[in-house]
Amino acid sequence: MRDRAILDRRAVVVGAGVAGTTAAVALCRAGYQVELVESSPRSGARRFRGELVHPPGLAALQHLGLRAQLDFGQECGGFVVREPARNREAVLHYSAVPGGSTSGRICRFDLLAGTLLHAAIAAGATLRHDAHVVDLVVRERRASGVVLADGTALAGDIVVLAAGRRATFPSIADTIRVRPIRSWTVPLEVNVDFDSAGLTSRMASVVVGGPGPMLLYPLGPGVARLTLDIPAQLYHLANLANVFDEFYAPYLPPPISAAAAISLRHHLAPIANLEVARIPARIDGVFRVGDHTGVSHPVTASGLTRAAAGAVAIATAAQGPRRETHRTNTRLVQQQRLATMLAGELHMILSQSTADALMMRDGLYRYWQSRRRRRSSVRALTGQASQRQVILSYVAVALLGCRAPHVTGAPTSSLARCMIAGRLLRRAAPLVTSRTPWRPGAVA
Repeated sequence: MRDRAILDRRAVVVGAGVAGTTAAVALCRAGYQVELVESSPRSGARRFRGELVHPPGLAALQHLGLRAQLDFGQECGGFVVREPARNREAVLHYSAVPGGSTSGRICRFDLLAGTLLHAAIAAGATLRHDAHVVDLVVRERRASGVVLADGTALAGDIVVLAAGRRATFPSIADTIRVRPIRSWTVPLEVNVDFDSAGLTSRMASVVVGGPGPMLLYPLGPGVARLTLDIPAQLYHLANLANVFDEFYAPYLPPPISAAAAISLRHHLAPIANLEVARIPARIDGVFRVGDHTGVSHPVTASGLTRAAAGAVAIATAAQGPRRETHRTNTRLVQQQRLATMLAGELHMILSQSTADALMMRDGLYRYWQSRRRRRSSVRALTGQASQRQVILSYVAVALLGCRAPHVTGAPTSSLARCMIAGRLLRRAAPLVTSRTPWRPGAVA
């Protein structure tokens, strides 16, 4: 028999999205009685969300016993980064990382959300619909539950905040900093066969050349997902169909362009890409997971992976001493800050056509195509790398870019190139946790 103290432990999870339901499963398996609170009056995904789970995310779901439930998805072996205008590409296989899985998974966002919600309920979680959390109950700097808009108090030894990017509660638990919208992601479902379009059916493609990168991957036989990253100023100034025809279609294979033009008539609601930094208050018993740790640009498609890994980390910490709460929150928030830095720099490199961006893009391709660095390249792109690995990877990109011949005829000055490397180091410096001194030879 389980210890009675274990059976009496309670947890409140705020938000029944992918991150919240995964955390609910993890806590149920850790012996908690879980109350899952959702503000929407109905279940299911209402807005487009990420659909790609990298191998570390699959490993976390496997740990929770959920891997088999994602068999409806499509296998993904990695990424192909294509730049048609310059006739080059970099192939980044998951299998390049020794000891890891050789494939990820692509799952339709609505089916994935429903699958994980059913798994949470089957694991023992109780679901409350149309329940709006308005306050966090704190006693002696430790959370003891939440209060709903109707006055109902839900008791919990721990509270998991998983309500996503739009959540503004409870102010006692977070300091929130929101930056202006950088771009909009427009998701399209296109009826096209990957093989006939000259694309690899088991790989996701990142297409570079327009004002923003495009992500293309198969959803099933004859169906693919295409997401357009449209700068905010362009999104508001022009008709979406005209923007696609002029700035994006020329870089896609003709079958994809034709199918996408049709899909634009009934595309899913666009998603605003912005940076949200959350600075958590030091309150024991409060955890954050998924977008509630912060939000970055989705160019690395690693949101689902971080959410799954975060759910496992929370369940592990919830069984340890109280001090593990703050350590886990700090680690998850630091990982999100790293993702924000990585996504911001990568988006700049892949979308802008300035001399500095083109120089860094040259370095990025050299880095990706280098056999000696291929393992770190895949880790950095898919969010598997440690903080130190990503920092050193991007310094290497800057150094390799300095060596690359510039294609515009107006080469960037050595001083400007050094400033780019310096900027990356300055942004990354607060995230370094390793005390091992950095050696220039490590990235040369």
